[in-house]
Amino acid sequence: MRYPTSLSNSLETTPTVVVSACLLGAQCRYDGQSKGVPALLPLLQGFAVVPVCPELLAGMGVPRPAIEWRSHDGKFAVVSEDGVDVTPRLRRSCVQIVESLRPLQPICAVLKERSPSCGVHQTHLNGEVVAGQGMFTRRLEPHCSHLFSEEELELVREFLVARRPSSGVGSP
Repeated sequence: MRYPTSLSNSLETTPTVVVSACLLGAQCRYDGQSKGVPALLPLLQGFAVVPVCPELLAGMGVPRPAIEWRSHDGKFAVVSEDGVDVTPRLRRSCVQIVESLRPLQPICAVLKERSPSCGVHQTHLNGEVVAGQGMFTRRLEPHCSHLFSEEELELVREFLVARRPSSGVGSP
């Protein structure tokens, strides 16, 4: 998978923003498509952007069967549309990503709403869109308290403008 290199900066000195890779244009969704958000790219300039896709790291290919949360007898699992329980491997990938992000101390994340992995306010459960977070989002939240979906670009803009590093040249 290739990510936009123009967004790269030194991770040691530049504030880090975590972004769902599909929002950056990577074709990593279950259907082989991207959900690129062109309006997001200028907001990320000046920050170290770390693209993430927990489902790819979990070994789910592209394309792949769609996944969703399912509940049965009070227990929850992430299951593919062909009935495979992917919860353990998705959990491992989410933990691995969060552990790798912790030293970077991300200032925020912009994640794909309604994704079973990355949903911020909504996800899929038993065939319906419901209030709730994706598995990765829930694991990331204790280490990155500012979580946004791609549907909250104005909030993202306000948050990042207030934290954009100064270039030192011609800035007020």
